[in-house]
Amino acid sequence: MDVFEEHRAIHAYGIVDVVQFWESSRWWVRDRGVVGLVGLPEVPDGVVYAISAVYAAATFALLGDLVDELPAQFAVTGPSGLAERMEPTHRATRVQPYVKMQLIRPDMLPAPEPNVRALEPHDEDEVLSLLAQSGGAPEFVRLDLLGTARHFGVFDGDTLVAMAGTHLVDAAVDIAAIGSVNTLPEYRGRGLARQAVAALTHRLRDEVDVIALNVGRDNTPARNLYEGLGFLPLMEYEEAELTRR
Repeated sequence: MDVFEEHRAIHAYGIVDVVQFWESSRWWVRDRGVVGLVGLPEVPDGVVYAISAVYAAATFALLGDLVDELPAQFAVTGPSGLAERMEPTHRATRVQPYVKMQLIRPDMLPAPEPNVRALEPHDEDEVLSLLAQSGGAPEFVRLDLLGTARHFGVFDGDTLVAMAGTHLVDAAVDIAAIGSVNTLPEYRGRGLARQAVAALTHRLRDEVDVIALNVGRDNTPARNLYEGLGFLPLMEYEEAELTRR
């Protein structure tokens, strides 16, 4: 945990995973490199967490020595170039570059708009409909957090047209991560997702100091949205799905 604590926003997911999934995970640490095999209920083969802020070389070396300890097939989050480094022993079926960001300039947050509200349990069907139409991933939306001011949405009449959600929030470790930001295709370009993210961020600031998020490296509109709200990039990384050769 002390390695993660050096860069809390970068390791937001790792810190919370250590706390929440300690009993269903295995962790290795060597020369400041960290690798965790985390057992998540929705991912039968497990997820490998191998992010390192400034110790990428140590993490690569450790991961290479753990080949026999890892499942034959797994999803992994790690430093940029990880899939290429694993090429001799693993074939990548998917590689996606991302950027980790943190709220650094809260003074850039606009005041919450009156048309944005916290989503409630009775909004679940609207949330699922929005995800289906916008290409969102319902498996990563914390529907259990509806009604806890962890998801905010913008409505047009009775229709949810934009939303921003929370992937995780843990006041005990002072960390929250924003995700599930989606807008109906016909409503894009109007700043509605920006309103939802701003309202959610204001709410989370009442509970934690570290607010982070992950965004696709090449998703320029989303990155511009977050940077306009005071989120700044911390590091690039990649997610991959690997299969042992």
